[in-house]
Amino acid sequence: MANKLSVREEVNKNQESTTRLINVVNRNVRRIAVQPGIRQAAANDNMPQEVAQLSPLPRNLHTLWQEYTTGIGGRKAARLFTEQERGQNKYKYPNGTGFLNHFLGAFL
Repeated sequence: MANKLSVREEVNKNQESTTRLINVVNRNVRRIAVQPGIRQAAANDNMPQEVAQLSPLPRNLHTLWQEYTTGIGGRKAARLFTEQERGQNKYKYPNGTGFLNHFLGAFL
């Protein structure tokens, strides 16, 4: 009987220890998650530069907005394009304003 009791005590101790460690990890993750700032990988000369190219055909307004603000598929955000890069992508969307009006027409 004493052997069974000691095994139960050992299991309970292990469970308490595991729970305590998981709580520590969760607190650290929450603390890191609320810190402001942009986390970037360390600078590496071998890293490819962001491509200033628009996606072939965004399927919805959310994708179009995401492409403008943050970039998609490893591409540079459209809002960060230089004048020269904008000129290279000038004809990517046929009738640029018409394209946007098509999506916005449903909401107006």
